Amino acid sequence: MRDNHEGMPELLAVYERDGNYFGVVAVTIGPECRHIEFGIPLQSYQPLRRILQSRPFDHLPGLRYRYFIAHSVSRVPDTELARLDIRIEQGSSGRQFPFDVPFTLAANLLWFCELKDFKAASHLRTVESENHAG
Repeated sequence: MRDNHEGMPELLAVYERDGNYFGVVAVTIGPECRHIEFGIPLQSYQPLRRILQSRPFDHLPGLRYRYFIAHSVSRVPDTELARLDIRIEQGSSGRQFPFDVPFTLAANLLWFCELKDFKAASHLRTVESENHAG
């Protein structure tokens, strides 16, 4: 298990817009970082929102939580779920936590971990950090 988030895409936001659901992930490849918006079904919106609302450490004013997609996933037996590890950090505290999410959401999030260049994600919309609600 890593003790930092190096090389892990960061989950930034999940929201509803005009009856559709979206997530935003920050992906860094080389010196470039892009915030990529991707569409998700309601069944993925709810668990992604649960992840981004997790607050496993003591509440420390002024220190925000950050969520990173670890490169670890396994199937939950006899379900359509996957157990996805998310590294949660607040200040100097950080640890990986397992979350049960739809298998399709886990596969989509792991895809961001495997990107080698942004050309593969050219069909997805890039957004400015202030353009999404969290």
